[in-house]
Amino acid sequence: MLKYALVGAAAALVTGFALQDEKQDAGMHKPPAVTKEHKFLKQLVGNWESDMECSMGPDKTVKMKGSETSRMLGDYWYEAEMKGDMPAEMGGGAFTGHMTIGYDSKKGKVVGTWVDNMTDYLWVYEGTLDEATKTITLETTGPNMADPSSKEYVRYRETQTLNADGTKTFSSAMEMNGTFVPMMKGVARKK
Repeated sequence: MLKYALVGAAAALVTGFALQDEKQDAGMHKPPAVTKEHKFLKQLVGNWESDMECSMGPDKTVKMKGSETSRMLGDYWYEAEMKGDMPAEMGGGAFTGHMTIGYDSKKGKVVGTWVDNMTDYLWVYEGTLDEATKTITLETTGPNMADPSSKEYVRYRETQTLNADGTKTFSSAMEMNGTFVPMMKGVARKK
Protein backbone atom coordinates (compact mmCIF):
# COMPACT_ATOMS: atom_id res chain seq x y z
CA MET A 1 0.00 0.00 0.00
CA LEU A 2 2.82 2.39 0.91
CA LYS A 3 4.44 1.63 -2.45
CA TYR A 4 1.29 2.77 -4.33
CA ALA A 5 0.98 5.89 -2.17
CA LEU A 6 4.62 6.85 -2.92
CA VAL A 7 4.17 6.24 -6.66
CA GLY A 8 0.96 8.32 -6.64
CA ALA A 9 2.66 11.17 -4.73
CA ALA A 10 5.64 11.12 -7.12
CA ALA A 11 3.31 11.20 -10.14
CA ALA A 12 1.38 14.14 -8.65
CA LEU A 13 4.62 15.99 -7.94
CA VAL A 14 5.96 15.45 -11.48
CA THR A 15 2.62 16.53 -12.98
CA GLY A 16 2.64 19.65 -10.77
CA PHE A 17 6.16 20.57 -11.92
CA ALA A 18 5.21 19.98 -15.56
CA LEU A 19 2.14 22.23 -15.28
CA GLN A 20 4.20 24.91 -13.49
CA ASP A 21 6.88 24.72 -16.21
CA GLU A 22 4.20 25.11 -18.91
CA LYS A 23 2.87 28.24 -17.20
CA GLN A 24 6.36 29.68 -16.81
CA ASP A 25 7.28 28.87 -20.41
CA ALA A 26 4.11 30.51 -21.69
CA GLY A 27 4.85 33.69 -19.71
CA MET A 28 8.54 33.78 -20.52
CA HIS A 29 8.09 33.71 -24.28
CA LYS A 30 5.34 36.30 -24.54
CA PRO A 31 6.72 39.79 -25.25
CA PRO A 32 5.29 42.69 -23.24
CA ALA A 33 2.57 44.83 -24.77
CA VAL A 34 3.78 47.73 -26.89
CA THR A 35 2.81 50.89 -24.99
CA LYS A 36 2.20 54.47 -26.10
CA GLU A 37 5.65 55.25 -24.66
CA HIS A 38 7.28 52.67 -26.94
CA LYS A 39 5.39 54.13 -29.91
CA PHE A 40 6.58 57.64 -28.99
CA LEU A 41 10.23 56.52 -29.29
CA LYS A 42 9.72 55.79 -33.00
CA GLN A 43 9.39 59.53 -33.59
CA LEU A 44 13.05 59.99 -32.54
CA VAL A 45 14.30 57.68 -35.29
CA GLY A 46 16.13 59.01 -38.32
CA ASN A 47 19.26 60.70 -39.56
CA TRP A 48 19.75 64.03 -37.84
CA GLU A 49 22.24 66.90 -38.09
CA SER A 50 22.73 69.01 -34.98
CA ASP A 51 24.14 72.33 -33.86
CA MET A 52 25.27 72.34 -30.24
CA GLU A 53 26.50 74.87 -27.73
CA CYS A 54 28.62 73.63 -24.82
CA SER A 55 29.36 75.60 -21.68
CA MET A 56 33.02 76.12 -20.82
CA GLY A 57 32.30 78.20 -17.72
CA PRO A 58 30.01 81.00 -16.61
CA ASP A 59 30.62 83.28 -19.61
CA LYS A 60 32.11 81.07 -22.30
CA THR A 61 30.49 78.64 -24.72
CA VAL A 62 31.84 76.72 -27.71
CA LYS A 63 29.86 75.56 -30.72
CA MET A 64 30.06 72.23 -32.45
CA LYS A 65 28.20 70.29 -35.10
CA GLY A 66 27.18 66.69 -34.91
CA SER A 67 25.14 63.95 -36.50
CA GLU A 68 22.89 61.18 -35.25
CA THR A 69 21.87 57.96 -36.94
CA SER A 70 19.12 56.16 -35.04
CA ARG A 71 16.75 53.22 -35.41
CA MET A 72 14.42 51.04 -33.40
CA LEU A 73 15.48 47.68 -32.02
CA GLY A 74 12.16 45.89 -32.40
CA ASP A 75 9.24 47.78 -30.89
CA TYR A 76 10.92 48.59 -27.59
CA TRP A 77 14.31 50.31 -27.95
CA TYR A 78 15.55 53.45 -29.67
CA GLU A 79 19.27 53.14 -30.48
CA ALA A 80 21.35 56.08 -31.66
CA GLU A 81 24.93 56.69 -32.69
CA MET A 82 26.05 60.30 -32.29
CA LYS A 83 29.17 61.67 -33.98
CA GLY A 84 30.98 64.98 -34.04
CA ASP A 85 34.32 66.71 -33.86
CA MET A 86 35.19 68.11 -30.46
CA PRO A 87 36.38 71.73 -30.45
CA ALA A 88 40.01 72.32 -29.44
CA GLU A 89 38.76 73.95 -26.20
CA MET A 90 37.24 70.60 -25.26
CA GLY A 91 40.29 68.50 -26.13
CA GLY A 92 39.66 68.10 -29.86
CA GLY A 93 39.28 64.84 -31.76
CA ALA A 94 36.46 62.78 -33.20
CA PHE A 95 33.61 62.01 -30.85
CA THR A 96 31.31 58.98 -31.02
CA GLY A 97 28.59 58.07 -28.53
CA HIS A 98 25.86 55.44 -28.35
CA MET A 99 22.52 55.91 -26.62
CA THR A 100 19.64 53.56 -25.93
CA ILE A 101 16.23 54.67 -24.69
CA GLY A 102 13.33 52.39 -23.87
CA TYR A 103 10.31 52.18 -21.63
CA ASP A 104 10.27 49.71 -18.74
CA SER A 105 6.57 48.97 -18.33
CA LYS A 106 7.11 47.21 -14.98
CA LYS A 107 8.88 50.26 -13.51
CA GLY A 108 6.64 52.71 -15.35
CA LYS A 109 9.79 54.65 -16.29
CA VAL A 110 11.75 55.64 -19.36
CA VAL A 111 15.19 54.00 -19.10
CA GLY A 112 18.39 54.29 -21.07
CA THR A 113 22.16 54.08 -21.34
CA TRP A 114 25.00 56.14 -22.82
CA VAL A 115 28.61 55.23 -23.68
CA ASP A 116 31.17 57.16 -25.71
CA ASN A 117 34.79 57.11 -26.82
CA MET A 118 35.84 59.94 -24.47
CA THR A 119 34.97 58.35 -21.10
CA ASP A 120 35.12 54.96 -19.40
CA TYR A 121 31.80 55.35 -17.60
CA LEU A 122 28.51 53.60 -18.38
CA TRP A 123 25.74 56.15 -17.89
CA VAL A 124 22.43 54.59 -16.81
CA TYR A 125 19.30 56.73 -17.07
CA GLU A 126 15.83 56.67 -15.61
CA GLY A 127 13.15 59.24 -16.29
CA THR A 128 9.79 60.25 -17.66
CA LEU A 129 7.93 61.09 -20.84
CA ASP A 130 5.65 64.13 -20.90
CA GLU A 131 3.36 63.48 -23.86
CA ALA A 132 1.84 66.98 -23.74
CA THR A 133 5.23 68.63 -24.38
CA LYS A 134 6.71 65.61 -26.22
CA THR A 135 9.68 65.71 -23.84
CA ILE A 136 11.73 62.85 -22.46
CA THR A 137 13.55 63.78 -19.25
CA LEU A 138 16.32 61.44 -18.11
CA GLU A 139 18.27 61.59 -14.86
CA THR A 140 21.51 59.86 -13.97
CA THR A 141 24.53 60.04 -11.70
CA GLY A 142 28.03 60.24 -13.11
CA PRO A 143 31.54 61.64 -12.78
CA ASN A 144 31.86 65.32 -11.94
CA MET A 145 32.52 66.93 -15.34
CA ALA A 146 33.29 70.30 -13.73
CA ASP A 147 36.19 68.71 -11.84
CA PRO A 148 37.52 65.67 -13.76
CA SER A 149 40.20 64.98 -11.12
CA SER A 150 37.48 64.53 -8.48
CA LYS A 151 36.25 61.05 -7.58
CA GLU A 152 32.88 62.59 -6.76
CA TYR A 153 29.72 61.57 -8.59
CA VAL A 154 26.99 64.13 -9.24
CA ARG A 155 23.48 64.17 -10.68
CA TYR A 156 22.68 65.04 -14.30
CA ARG A 157 19.43 65.77 -16.11
CA GLU A 158 19.00 65.46 -19.87
CA THR A 159 16.02 66.24 -22.07
CA GLN A 160 14.94 65.59 -25.64
CA THR A 161 11.90 67.41 -27.03
CA LEU A 162 10.18 66.86 -30.38
CA ASN A 163 9.01 70.19 -31.76
CA ALA A 164 6.05 70.98 -34.04
CA ASP A 165 8.44 72.16 -36.78
CA GLY A 166 10.05 68.70 -37.00
CA THR A 167 13.21 69.61 -35.08
CA LYS A 168 14.44 67.99 -31.91
CA THR A 169 15.94 70.06 -29.11
CA PHE A 170 18.10 68.57 -26.39
CA SER A 171 19.88 69.73 -23.28
CA SER A 172 22.16 68.44 -20.56
CA ALA A 173 22.59 69.92 -17.09
CA MET A 174 24.72 69.04 -14.06
CA GLU A 175 23.63 69.56 -10.46
CA MET A 176 25.80 72.05 -8.59
CA ASN A 177 24.90 73.23 -5.08
CA GLY A 178 21.36 71.89 -5.43
CA THR A 179 20.68 73.55 -8.81
CA PHE A 180 20.89 72.04 -12.31
CA VAL A 181 23.37 74.13 -14.31
CA PRO A 182 23.16 73.90 -18.15
CA MET A 183 26.16 72.22 -19.77
CA MET A 184 24.98 71.70 -23.32
CA LYS A 185 22.04 72.51 -25.53
CA GLY A 186 21.31 71.99 -29.16
CA VAL A 187 18.86 71.54 -31.97
CA ALA A 188 18.74 68.71 -34.50
CA ARG A 189 17.12 68.61 -37.93
CA LYS A 190 16.36 65.52 -39.98
CA LYS A 191 18.54 65.15 -43.06
